[in-house]
Amino acid sequence: MKKKTSVIGYIEIWFVVLWIMFSLMLFSMFYILSNQLENSLMRKTNRENMDMVERLIRKDGDDVLSMDESYALRKGYYVTVLDVNQRRVGGTCPTAFDEYRFDWTREGVEELSGRKYILSYKVIHHEDRSKNLILCGIADTHAASTVLDDLRVNIIVFVLLSMGLLLIVCLILKRRIAGPLRKMNEDVERLGATMSFTGEKVTESGFVEIDMLEDAYMKLFEKMSSVIESQNRFNADVSHELRTPITVIQTQCQLSRERAIETGDRDLTELLDVIDRQTDRMKQTINILIRLSKLESGAAKLSPEQFDLALLVESVCEGEESIASADRKFVFELEETILSADVNLIMIAFRNLLSNAVKYSSAGSEIRIRCGTEGGRPFCSVSDKGIGISKETMGKVFDHFYRAENSRASEGIGLGLPLTAKIMELHGGEVKAESTSGEGSTFTLYFAMQ
Repeated sequence: MKKKTSVIGYIEIWFVVLWIMFSLMLFSMFYILSNQLENSLMRKTNRENMDMVERLIRKDGDDVLSMDESYALRKGYYVTVLDVNQRRVGGTCPTAFDEYRFDWTREGVEELSGRKYILSYKVIHHEDRSKNLILCGIADTHAASTVLDDLRVNIIVFVLLSMGLLLIVCLILKRRIAGPLRKMNEDVERLGATMSFTGEKVTESGFVEIDMLEDAYMKLFEKMSSVIESQNRFNADVSHELRTPITVIQTQCQLSRERAIETGDRDLTELLDVIDRQTDRMKQTINILIRLSKLESGAAKLSPEQFDLALLVESVCEGEESIASADRKFVFELEETILSADVNLIMIAFRNLLSNAVKYSSAGSEIRIRCGTEGGRPFCSVSDKGIGISKETMGKVFDHFYRAENSRASEGIGLGLPLTAKIMELHGGEVKAESTSGEGSTFTLYFAMQ
């Protein structure tokens, strides 16, 4: 199955990628530009340095130099006079060059005491070669380096500001795009849970595509709401229409059975017993359908009151007729648990769980019933050592009329667990099922925190 990514995560990933690419591009431009600027400044400084030397030569002549001059022609530019042995014999130079060994064959950039200098040499020839002089132009690049450093700082600030701006844009787009999608998802889940389809738009995103998606969902929900409402109305109408004839059939069956017993007709008595049991089962199904329809349509109103859940559990266990006849062993772990709920509905929900445990476990087996508080939530559970439920069918046990293959031999109509789940939903709780096929099941009613 293809791995899924959330829209928000997808947007965040792409913005991070764009952010990295943009940063790399800016820093690459900064590196290239700074190198070009540095080389350009160095070339310019070197040209000015050579111009200084050339002007000095033209001023004093090729053969005459005033050795007593400092040759400090301009701030940051110096001229030093060297003899043929490259010893300093005149001119001036920065203090950093006091111990420096000059080499006229090596021009370029020298770094001394943390500052960069550009050195340019010019040989002044004499008829007597031993009297040749060398002019060394020294340019202090500190001013140029300062300009370059300022430029670098400005570029870094620009990069950081650009990143910050991109981050702000990312956050705005994330909120504008992902925010409405998340809000719509929450509203859709709420609508699905409460079945309260009003037809009103739940989100105003400002984006045409998101609004189109929401409109499609709302149309689907309205159609589902109409179908569910029709189904509930049909169930209620059919159930009410069937209740009267079923009651008549059951009454006539009981009268006929009494006459058969009086006449001693055994075959007829057994036949009427079967009809009576099946009629009673049909009547039970109709009653559950009516109750489910009322709960799902919202016609049934809760009548909450405070009671001890442990006492209710004991009462249901004592009053269940099938318990004594089935010869099951009950183990109780009950704690006083006060909660506020509709007593009659909770009694129905618990009786359904208890009835299933008795129905699907063998005679003489143990059924464990617990009641208490777990994580601040009241609960009661019923555990049996019966046939269990397979993983494949676990997700279907709360569907209407669903019965597992290994339970079809037992009596049941497949409405008990859906009714229990609906009762717990109305109380803000839930039903949880744990089971292993062939080993038994545990059904737990979890109530909302009191």
